[in-house]
Amino acid sequence: MKWLGDKLKAVLGDAGMTQGALAEQLGVSRQTVIDWINGQVPKGSHLVAMSRLLDLDVEILFAEDEEDRRRVIVPVHRKRRNAKITAEVRDASRELALEYEGLLTSQAMPVLAPVLRPGGDLGREPVSPMQLARELRTLGGLDDETRPADYAHVVRIIEKLGICLVVRTFPANIKSYAFYTLINGQRAVFVNSGTNLLDLIFPLLHEAVHAIRGIPAPGAEYSDEEEVLCDRVAGLVQFPDGYVDLVASTVRGLPPAQQVVRLKAFAEAHHHCCYGVVRRIQEKHGALAGLNVHGADGKLRKAFPTIGAVILPPGVSEEQYLQNLGEFSPLFLRAVQANFEHLTTSLLGNCLDMGVIDAKQVRNALLARREGAARACSV
Repeated sequence: MKWLGDKLKAVLGDAGMTQGALAEQLGVSRQTVIDWINGQVPKGSHLVAMSRLLDLDVEILFAEDEEDRRRVIVPVHRKRRNAKITAEVRDASRELALEYEGLLTSQAMPVLAPVLRPGGDLGREPVSPMQLARELRTLGGLDDETRPADYAHVVRIIEKLGICLVVRTFPANIKSYAFYTLINGQRAVFVNSGTNLLDLIFPLLHEAVHAIRGIPAPGAEYSDEEEVLCDRVAGLVQFPDGYVDLVASTVRGLPPAQQVVRLKAFAEAHHHCCYGVVRRIQEKHGALAGLNVHGADGKLRKAFPTIGAVILPPGVSEEQYLQNLGEFSPLFLRAVQANFEHLTTSLLGNCLDMGVIDAKQVRNALLARREGAARACSV
Protein backbone atom coordinates (compact mmCIF):
# COMPACT_ATOMS: atom_id res chain seq x y z
CA MET A 1 0.00 0.00 0.00
CA LYS A 2 1.42 3.38 -1.01
CA TRP A 3 0.66 6.29 1.31
CA LEU A 4 -0.79 9.35 -0.47
CA GLY A 5 0.25 12.30 1.67
CA ASP A 6 -0.89 14.87 -0.87
CA LYS A 7 -4.39 13.37 -0.71
CA LEU A 8 -4.45 13.96 3.04
CA LYS A 9 -3.76 17.63 2.33
CA ALA A 10 -6.73 17.69 -0.07
CA VAL A 11 -8.99 15.96 2.46
CA LEU A 12 -8.09 18.55 5.09
CA GLY A 13 -8.92 21.32 2.65
CA ASP A 14 -12.31 19.79 1.83
CA ALA A 15 -13.04 19.43 5.55
CA GLY A 16 -12.02 23.02 6.27
CA MET A 17 -9.40 21.84 8.76
CA THR A 18 -5.90 23.25 9.00
CA GLN A 19 -2.79 21.14 9.50
CA GLY A 20 -2.34 22.72 12.90
CA ALA A 21 -5.90 21.81 13.94
CA LEU A 22 -5.37 18.19 12.90
CA ALA A 23 -2.12 18.09 14.86
CA GLU A 24 -3.84 19.46 17.96
CA GLN A 25 -6.74 17.01 17.71
CA LEU A 26 -4.40 14.02 17.34
CA GLY A 27 -1.95 15.16 19.99
CA VAL A 28 1.03 15.40 17.63
CA SER A 29 3.20 18.26 16.45
CA ARG A 30 2.38 20.30 13.33
CA GLN A 31 5.69 19.09 11.89
CA THR A 32 4.44 15.50 12.22
CA VAL A 33 1.41 16.34 10.09
CA ILE A 34 3.67 18.06 7.55
CA ASP A 35 5.81 14.89 7.46
CA TRP A 36 2.68 12.84 6.75
CA ILE A 37 1.75 15.13 3.87
CA ASN A 38 5.30 14.81 2.53
CA GLY A 39 5.08 11.02 2.47
CA GLN A 40 5.74 9.62 5.96
CA VAL A 41 3.16 6.93 6.82
CA PRO A 42 1.27 7.61 10.08
CA LYS A 43 1.16 4.99 12.82
CA GLY A 44 -1.89 2.75 12.96
CA SER A 45 -3.26 4.50 16.06
CA HIS A 46 -3.03 7.87 14.29
CA LEU A 47 -4.80 6.47 11.23
CA VAL A 48 -7.67 5.19 13.35
CA ALA A 49 -7.97 8.53 15.17
CA MET A 50 -7.82 10.36 11.83
CA SER A 51 -10.61 8.14 10.49
CA ARG A 52 -12.87 9.03 13.40
CA LEU A 53 -12.03 12.73 13.37
CA LEU A 54 -12.49 13.26 9.63
CA ASP A 55 -15.26 10.64 9.24
CA LEU A 56 -13.55 8.89 6.35
CA ASP A 57 -12.29 5.49 5.31
CA VAL A 58 -8.55 6.03 5.46
CA GLU A 59 -8.02 3.43 2.74
CA ILE A 60 -8.67 6.30 0.31
CA LEU A 61 -5.36 7.75 1.51
CA PHE A 62 -3.50 4.72 0.15
CA ALA A 63 -2.84 3.51 -3.39
CA GLU A 64 -2.35 -0.16 -4.10
CA ASP A 65 -0.02 -1.56 -6.71
CA GLU A 66 0.85 -5.19 -7.35
CA GLU A 67 4.24 -5.05 -5.64
CA ASP A 68 2.90 -3.44 -2.49
CA ARG A 69 -0.22 -5.58 -2.47
CA ARG A 70 1.88 -8.73 -2.22
CA ARG A 71 4.41 -7.38 0.22
CA VAL A 72 5.11 -9.43 3.30
CA ILE A 73 6.95 -7.65 6.10
CA VAL A 74 8.30 -9.53 9.12
CA PRO A 75 9.79 -6.90 11.40
CA VAL A 76 9.27 -8.14 14.94
CA HIS A 77 9.80 -11.28 17.02
CA ARG A 78 8.98 -12.18 20.58
CA LYS A 79 12.30 -13.65 21.73
CA ARG A 80 12.19 -17.03 23.44
CA ARG A 81 14.41 -17.05 26.51
CA ASN A 82 17.89 -15.99 25.33
CA ALA A 83 17.41 -16.84 21.65
CA LYS A 84 18.86 -14.21 19.34
CA ILE A 85 16.84 -12.85 16.43
CA THR A 86 19.20 -13.07 13.47
CA ALA A 87 18.86 -12.34 9.77
CA GLU A 88 18.48 -16.08 9.23
CA VAL A 89 15.51 -16.16 11.62
CA ARG A 90 13.86 -13.21 9.89
CA ASP A 91 14.38 -14.76 6.45
CA ALA A 92 12.89 -18.05 7.61
CA SER A 93 9.92 -16.21 9.11
CA ARG A 94 9.31 -14.25 5.94
CA GLU A 95 9.51 -17.44 3.86
CA LEU A 96 6.87 -19.03 6.09
CA ALA A 97 4.64 -15.95 5.93
CA LEU A 98 4.89 -15.83 2.12
CA GLU A 99 2.83 -19.01 1.95
CA TYR A 100 -0.15 -16.99 3.20
CA GLU A 101 -0.15 -14.25 0.54
CA GLY A 102 -2.97 -15.94 -1.35
CA LEU A 103 -4.98 -16.50 1.81
CA LEU A 104 -4.73 -13.25 3.77
CA THR A 105 -5.90 -10.92 1.03
CA SER A 106 -7.40 -7.46 1.26
CA GLN A 107 -10.57 -8.86 -0.32
CA ALA A 108 -10.96 -11.35 2.55
CA MET A 109 -10.51 -8.86 5.38
CA PRO A 110 -10.12 -5.12 5.97
CA VAL A 111 -6.66 -3.66 5.50
CA LEU A 112 -7.19 -1.19 8.34
CA ALA A 113 -8.79 -2.59 11.48
CA PRO A 114 -9.75 -0.55 14.55
CA VAL A 115 -6.92 -0.34 17.04
CA LEU A 116 -8.78 0.70 20.19
CA ARG A 117 -12.13 2.08 21.25
CA PRO A 118 -12.74 5.83 21.28
CA GLY A 119 -11.43 7.66 24.29
CA GLY A 120 -7.93 6.26 24.28
CA ASP A 121 -4.85 8.45 24.27
CA LEU A 122 -2.63 6.15 22.24
CA GLY A 123 -1.62 8.63 19.58
CA ARG A 124 0.16 10.84 22.11
CA GLU A 125 3.81 10.73 23.01
CA PRO A 126 5.34 9.77 25.33
CA VAL A 127 3.25 6.62 25.68
CA SER A 128 2.08 5.62 29.13
CA PRO A 129 2.47 1.85 29.64
CA MET A 130 -0.24 1.97 32.31
CA GLN A 131 -2.67 3.72 29.93
CA LEU A 132 -2.02 1.20 27.17
CA ALA A 133 -2.48 -1.65 29.62
CA ARG A 134 -5.80 -0.25 30.88
CA GLU A 135 -7.11 0.11 27.33
CA LEU A 136 -6.14 -3.45 26.46
CA ARG A 137 -7.63 -4.87 29.64
CA THR A 138 -10.87 -3.02 28.86
CA LEU A 139 -10.91 -4.63 25.41
CA GLY A 140 -10.58 -8.01 27.07
CA GLY A 141 -13.42 -7.37 29.49
CA LEU A 142 -11.06 -7.19 32.47
CA ASP A 143 -12.38 -4.57 34.87
CA ASP A 144 -11.31 -6.39 38.05
CA GLU A 145 -7.76 -5.31 38.93
CA THR A 146 -7.29 -8.41 41.08
CA ARG A 147 -7.85 -10.71 38.09
CA PRO A 148 -5.00 -11.63 35.72
CA ALA A 149 -5.52 -12.01 31.98
CA ASP A 150 -5.81 -15.61 30.82
CA TYR A 151 -5.69 -17.19 27.37
CA ALA A 152 -9.35 -16.46 26.58
CA HIS A 153 -9.00 -12.78 27.52
CA VAL A 154 -5.96 -12.35 25.29
CA VAL A 155 -7.66 -13.99 22.32
CA ARG A 156 -10.56 -11.53 22.79
CA ILE A 157 -8.14 -8.59 22.87
CA ILE A 158 -6.41 -9.75 19.70
CA GLU A 159 -9.76 -10.19 17.93
CA LYS A 160 -10.92 -6.69 18.85
CA LEU A 161 -7.64 -5.24 17.64
CA GLY A 162 -8.31 -6.79 14.23
CA ILE A 163 -5.19 -8.96 14.31
CA CYS A 164 -5.27 -12.26 12.44
CA LEU A 165 -3.80 -15.12 14.49
CA VAL A 166 -2.17 -17.94 12.52
CA VAL A 167 -1.18 -21.19 14.24
CA ARG A 168 1.68 -22.91 12.49
CA THR A 169 4.47 -25.32 13.38
CA PHE A 170 7.65 -23.24 13.21
CA PRO A 171 10.84 -24.54 11.64
CA ALA A 172 13.58 -25.24 14.18
CA ASN A 173 15.51 -22.10 13.16
CA ILE A 174 12.62 -19.78 14.10
CA LYS A 175 13.30 -19.58 17.80
CA SER A 176 10.19 -17.69 18.85
CA TYR A 177 6.84 -18.36 20.40
CA ALA A 178 5.29 -15.85 17.99
CA PHE A 179 6.12 -13.15 15.47
CA TYR A 180 4.20 -10.17 14.12
CA THR A 181 3.99 -9.36 10.42
CA LEU A 182 2.01 -7.59 7.71
CA ILE A 183 0.61 -9.62 4.81
CA ASN A 184 -1.12 -7.62 2.10
CA GLY A 185 -1.60 -4.87 4.65
CA GLN A 186 -3.26 -7.18 7.19
CA ARG A 187 -1.81 -7.36 10.69
CA ALA A 188 -1.03 -10.97 11.54
CA VAL A 189 0.67 -12.79 14.39
CA PHE A 190 2.07 -16.24 13.71
CA VAL A 191 2.00 -18.54 16.72
CA ASN A 192 4.11 -21.67 17.11
CA SER A 193 1.63 -24.55 17.38
CA GLY A 194 3.78 -26.23 20.03
CA THR A 195 3.44 -23.31 22.45
CA ASN A 196 1.82 -24.21 25.76
CA LEU A 197 -1.21 -22.09 26.64
CA LEU A 198 0.58 -20.83 29.76
CA ASP A 199 3.48 -19.55 27.65
CA LEU A 200 1.25 -18.05 24.97
CA ILE A 201 -0.31 -15.18 26.92
CA PHE A 202 2.69 -12.89 27.32
CA PRO A 203 4.08 -13.07 23.74
CA LEU A 204 0.64 -12.46 22.24
CA LEU A 205 0.21 -9.36 24.39
CA HIS A 206 3.72 -8.22 23.44
CA GLU A 207 2.89 -8.51 19.72
CA ALA A 208 -0.46 -6.75 20.25
CA VAL A 209 1.40 -3.73 21.59
CA HIS A 210 3.61 -3.73 18.50
CA ALA A 211 0.44 -3.65 16.37
CA ILE A 212 -0.90 -0.67 18.32
CA ARG A 213 2.39 1.19 18.07
CA GLY A 214 2.51 0.84 14.29
CA ILE A 215 4.75 -1.22 12.08
CA PRO A 216 8.10 0.19 10.86
CA ALA A 217 9.19 0.50 7.28
CA PRO A 218 10.49 -2.68 5.58
CA GLY A 219 13.87 -3.58 7.01
CA ALA A 220 13.59 -1.20 9.94
CA GLU A 221 14.28 -2.44 13.46
CA TYR A 222 12.53 -1.67 16.69
CA SER A 223 14.78 -0.20 19.33
CA ASP A 224 15.55 -1.88 22.61
CA GLU A 225 13.40 0.81 24.24
CA GLU A 226 10.46 -0.27 22.11
CA GLU A 227 10.89 -3.89 23.15
CA VAL A 228 11.08 -2.87 26.81
CA LEU A 229 7.88 -0.86 26.40
CA CYS A 230 6.06 -3.80 24.82
CA ASP A 231 7.26 -6.10 27.62
CA ARG A 232 6.17 -3.59 30.24
CA VAL A 233 2.67 -3.21 28.83
CA ALA A 234 2.26 -6.96 28.35
CA GLY A 235 3.23 -7.54 31.98
CA LEU A 236 0.76 -4.91 33.23
CA VAL A 237 -2.05 -6.38 31.15
CA GLN A 238 -1.44 -9.95 32.26
CA PHE A 239 -0.71 -9.12 35.90
CA PRO A 240 -2.37 -5.85 37.05
CA ASP A 241 -1.17 -4.18 40.22
CA GLY A 242 -4.16 -5.38 42.25
CA TYR A 243 -3.38 -9.01 41.51
CA VAL A 244 0.34 -8.52 42.12
CA ASP A 245 -0.40 -6.94 45.52
CA LEU A 246 -2.76 -9.78 46.43
CA VAL A 247 -0.25 -12.51 45.58
CA ALA A 248 2.62 -10.65 47.25
CA SER A 249 0.68 -10.21 50.50
CA THR A 250 -0.26 -13.90 50.51
CA VAL A 251 3.31 -15.23 50.22
CA ARG A 252 5.02 -12.53 52.28
CA GLY A 253 7.00 -13.93 55.21
CA LEU A 254 6.61 -17.59 54.23
CA PRO A 255 9.58 -19.95 53.81
CA PRO A 256 10.65 -20.24 50.13
CA ALA A 257 9.19 -23.72 49.71
CA GLN A 258 5.80 -22.54 50.98
CA GLN A 259 5.99 -19.45 48.77
CA VAL A 260 6.39 -21.70 45.74
CA VAL A 261 3.41 -23.81 46.84
CA ARG A 262 1.19 -20.73 47.23
CA LEU A 263 2.40 -19.24 43.93
CA LYS A 264 1.64 -22.49 42.12
CA ALA A 265 -1.89 -22.49 43.60
CA PHE A 266 -2.48 -18.97 42.25
CA ALA A 267 -1.03 -19.92 38.86
CA GLU A 268 -3.10 -23.08 38.59
CA ALA A 269 -6.32 -21.27 39.52
CA HIS A 270 -5.76 -18.41 37.08
CA HIS A 271 -3.97 -20.25 34.25
CA HIS A 272 -0.56 -18.58 34.13
CA CYS A 273 3.05 -19.45 34.88
CA CYS A 274 4.59 -18.62 38.25
CA TYR A 275 7.57 -16.88 36.69
CA GLY A 276 5.62 -13.94 35.25
CA VAL A 277 3.90 -12.95 38.47
CA VAL A 278 7.14 -13.42 40.43
CA ARG A 279 8.86 -11.01 38.05
CA ARG A 280 6.09 -8.45 38.57
CA ILE A 281 6.33 -8.85 42.36
CA GLN A 282 10.08 -8.30 42.14
CA GLU A 283 9.52 -5.13 40.08
CA LYS A 284 6.77 -3.68 42.27
CA HIS A 285 7.70 -4.85 45.77
CA GLY A 286 11.38 -5.80 45.54
CA ALA A 287 10.48 -9.19 47.00
CA LEU A 288 11.06 -12.85 46.05
CA ALA A 289 14.53 -12.18 44.66
CA GLY A 290 16.23 -15.45 43.79
CA LEU A 291 13.10 -17.58 44.28
CA ASN A 292 13.23 -20.56 41.89
CA VAL A 293 9.85 -21.43 40.40
CA HIS A 294 11.02 -23.24 37.25
CA GLY A 295 10.18 -26.66 38.67
CA ALA A 296 6.68 -25.55 39.59
CA ASP A 297 6.12 -24.08 36.14
CA GLY A 298 7.31 -27.31 34.52
CA LYS A 299 4.67 -29.25 36.44
CA LEU A 300 2.00 -26.69 35.61
CA ARG A 301 2.66 -26.95 31.88
CA LYS A 302 1.92 -30.68 31.98
CA ALA A 303 -1.66 -29.86 32.99
CA PHE A 304 -2.26 -27.51 30.04
CA PRO A 305 -2.26 -28.28 26.30
CA THR A 306 -0.45 -26.57 23.45
CA ILE A 307 -2.39 -24.20 21.25
CA GLY A 308 -2.07 -26.68 18.38
CA ALA A 309 -3.76 -29.38 20.49
CA VAL A 310 -6.58 -26.97 21.42
CA ILE A 311 -7.42 -26.22 17.79
CA LEU A 312 -6.73 -29.64 16.30
CA PRO A 313 -7.02 -32.31 19.02
CA PRO A 314 -6.79 -36.00 18.07
CA GLY A 315 -9.98 -37.40 16.55
CA VAL A 316 -11.69 -34.04 16.10
CA SER A 317 -14.24 -33.74 13.28
CA GLU A 318 -13.67 -31.31 10.43
CA GLU A 319 -16.62 -29.16 11.52
CA GLN A 320 -15.45 -29.02 15.13
CA TYR A 321 -11.97 -28.08 13.92
CA LEU A 322 -13.44 -25.13 11.99
CA GLN A 323 -15.35 -24.07 15.09
CA ASN A 324 -12.17 -24.27 17.19
CA LEU A 325 -10.30 -22.25 14.57
CA GLY A 326 -13.02 -19.60 14.53
CA GLU A 327 -12.95 -19.27 18.31
CA PHE A 328 -9.18 -18.71 18.29
CA SER A 329 -8.97 -16.48 15.21
CA PRO A 330 -12.21 -15.36 13.53
CA LEU A 331 -10.26 -13.31 10.97
CA PHE A 332 -8.18 -16.30 9.91
CA LEU A 333 -11.27 -18.50 9.49
CA ARG A 334 -12.86 -15.69 7.49
CA ALA A 335 -9.87 -15.63 5.16
CA VAL A 336 -9.90 -19.43 4.81
CA GLN A 337 -13.60 -19.44 3.94
CA ALA A 338 -13.10 -16.67 1.38
CA ASN A 339 -10.04 -18.04 -0.39
CA PHE A 340 -9.72 -21.81 0.13
CA GLU A 341 -10.93 -22.59 -3.40
CA HIS A 342 -8.06 -20.54 -4.84
CA LEU A 343 -5.41 -22.65 -3.07
CA THR A 344 -4.14 -26.10 -3.95
CA THR A 345 -4.94 -28.75 -1.35
CA SER A 346 -1.24 -28.97 -0.54
CA LEU A 347 -0.93 -25.23 0.10
CA LEU A 348 -4.19 -25.22 2.06
CA GLY A 349 -2.74 -27.99 4.20
CA ASN A 350 0.41 -25.96 4.84
CA CYS A 351 -1.64 -22.91 5.81
CA LEU A 352 -3.78 -24.99 8.17
CA ASP A 353 -0.76 -26.85 9.55
CA MET A 354 -2.04 -30.27 8.52
CA GLY A 355 -1.44 -32.99 5.94
CA VAL A 356 -2.96 -33.17 2.47
CA ILE A 357 -5.55 -35.82 3.36
CA ASP A 358 -6.84 -33.82 6.32
CA ALA A 359 -6.80 -30.63 4.24
CA LYS A 360 -8.94 -32.31 1.58
CA GLN A 361 -11.52 -33.24 4.24
CA VAL A 362 -11.51 -29.69 5.59
CA ARG A 363 -12.01 -28.40 2.05
CA ASN A 364 -15.10 -30.61 1.75
CA ALA A 365 -16.38 -29.29 5.10
CA LEU A 366 -15.89 -25.71 3.89
CA LEU A 367 -17.81 -26.47 0.71
CA ALA A 368 -20.60 -28.02 2.78
CA ARG A 369 -20.71 -24.89 4.94
CA ARG A 370 -21.00 -22.70 1.87
CA GLU A 371 -23.78 -24.82 0.37
CA GLY A 372 -25.65 -24.82 3.67
CA ALA A 373 -25.40 -21.04 3.90
CA ALA A 374 -26.67 -20.68 0.33
CA ARG A 375 -29.66 -22.93 1.03
CA ALA A 376 -30.48 -20.96 4.18
CA CYS A 377 -30.44 -17.70 2.22
CA SER A 378 -32.76 -19.11 -0.46
CA VAL A 379 -35.44 -20.15 2.04
